[in-house]
Amino acid sequence: MKATMLLWCFLAVAVGAGGCAHRDRSPVAKATPTDYVGVAGITGDPELAKRLVGVLAEAGITSTFDGSIGYCIYVPTDKRAQAVAVLKEDADRHRHWIEFLPK
Repeated sequence: MKATMLLWCFLAVAVGAGGCAHRDRSPVAKATPTDYVGVAGITGDPELAKRLVGVLAEAGITSTFDGSIGYCIYVPTDKRAQAVAVLKEDADRHRHWIEFLPK
């Protein structure tokens, strides 16, 4: 678990640095307000990112994504548990890769 967390920290920094250089290619807004928290990482598939924005919005959760090769999903801190449940259900239903970040 610790190794996975360290890997995600490294990937978040690497992807975030790459994402800053290519902000104009993002399929969704990339702002990360201070009251948002990262909940999961997905592949850099813009169509998947757009779909997940809609899935979260249907559940009443605003979200933002950051990255290019991979995306980190951010949601309001108070909606973290709900977002994780919604995203897990969606991943099971649609069989896409998602890695959840530890609390």
